[in-house]
Order: sequence, then structure tokens, then C-alpha cells
Amino acid sequence: MVDTPILADSHMNPVTRAQPRARREQLRSLGQALRQRLASHIALIRFVLVGGSGYLLYQAILFLMYDSPLFWFLPAKDTSSTILFLEHGDARLLITTLVATALTLVGVFMGHNLWTFRDRDSIRK
Repeated sequence: MVDTPILADSHMNPVTRAQPRARREQLRSLGQALRQRLASHIALIRFVLVGGSGYLLYQAILFLMYDSPLFWFLPAKDTSSTILFLEHGDARLLITTLVATALTLVGVFMGHNLWTFRDRDSIRK
């Protein structure tokens, strides 16, 4: 096939039909290289995804427990309390933070154990 000029760029060099084909090949090879790089860092990607979902889980639990009327048995907002020698200005916030942290730790641990590092051998004693 003979390359025929179809356009002229600003430097008066003819742009041929073969150049878009070459660009497609470059993009295809770039995509393959990117997929290979991502495949070599799959554990890191999973780690980031599990950590990000853990953050979202923490925020959802905290919002649900602190602002929702579903947990009527918790102290009212801005109720101060003294635990041992420490005083906290919002007992409801303290309780919901502790519960959200505990549930998020369990969720993130399970996510890493079941998905992020599932292909690694575990050591049993």
C-alpha cells in the first residue's frame, strides 16, 4: 500500500495514513506494558483498595451510630462523662469511635486475609 498524504501539519510535513496506525500500535503496546506493571503490583493495589474500603466502612459506622436515632440507648450528644481519671466531653462520640474502630479493624483484617494476601502461604505452628 502506498502512503498518501491526507493532511499537512504546521511544519509542512505530510501526515500519512500509516501514522495513525503506528499510533494505535504504540497505544496498544503502552496498554500491554501498563497491564504487566499492574499485574506485578497486584498485592499493593489490593492493599490500597482494602484500606480505602476500611476507611469508608469506618465513616459509615461512625455516621450511623452517632447521628442515627437507631441507637437510642447510647448517651445523648455532648453528654460529658468521666472514665477513671479522664473526662470526655462527648460520651456518644467516644463510644461510637471505639465501636467503629473495632469493627473496621476486623473488616480490614478479614479483607487482607481473604483477598489481599490469599495467595501467600500461612505459617502454622
